[in-house]
Amino acid sequence: MTSLQRLMDSDHSIDPSHLYEQVQFPDPPPDRPYCYINMCSSIDGKIVIGKPTGSAAGLGSATDQMLFRRLQLHCDAAMIGSSTLRASQVHYPEKIQRYVVTHSGNIPSDNRFFTEAPDRAFVIAPTGSKTQIQVQRSSLMYLYCGEQSVDLVEAMRMLRQEQGVKHLLCEGGGTLNEQMIKLGLVDELFLTIASKLKGGASLPTIMGGQGFPEGEFATANLVSIYRDDSELYLRYKINPASNELINS
Repeated sequence: MTSLQRLMDSDHSIDPSHLYEQVQFPDPPPDRPYCYINMCSSIDGKIVIGKPTGSAAGLGSATDQMLFRRLQLHCDAAMIGSSTLRASQVHYPEKIQRYVVTHSGNIPSDNRFFTEAPDRAFVIAPTGSKTQIQVQRSSLMYLYCGEQSVDLVEAMRMLRQEQGVKHLLCEGGGTLNEQMIKLGLVDELFLTIASKLKGGASLPTIMGGQGFPEGEFATANLVSIYRDDSELYLRYKINPASNELINS
């Protein structure tokens, strides 16, 4: 049984026990979906507690998993990176379209991500010959964006204007999160801080990749904080100004 408590939220009408059951998102811009990321990390920012290529299993509590499922109900579509797909069986509510981003074409076509909704599962891949051959050999549906790497700006345009996606949930991993945030394609971040310390330089964090150039970063405004025991649930609004590189 959960015992959610509100620590900070301008909307005091929310019953903490019903957190994220009702979430109101703005209308999307014309050229991309309104995108929100949902992640769980340890206190020191790690998103796995096993091997670097593993899943987030065991990191968050049952309450985190409950909120995770609630947030999935507020999107038209969900998107993950191929490393996240390879790490575990990925399940979404039946009605949700789902997209996996891959540069290499190395995707497990027998994953629940595909088998549970073959008519709503898409591969976003570049047109590079290796990727094209690997993807075309399967029966999967795909969207080509970019040549040697995925053009995420074009991919988001296609999702919005050709696929009709208005609200997109991104569930990592860290490399995809970093690329999306750097390109100014993310509007909100929902982050669970699990009461665990892991350490390990090789383990992934909520943002991987190369990061912003030296002295530059993105900013966010804290919207709300809730807790259940020692686990925290934070909601951030990514500032429009963070779509440009900000000098410290």
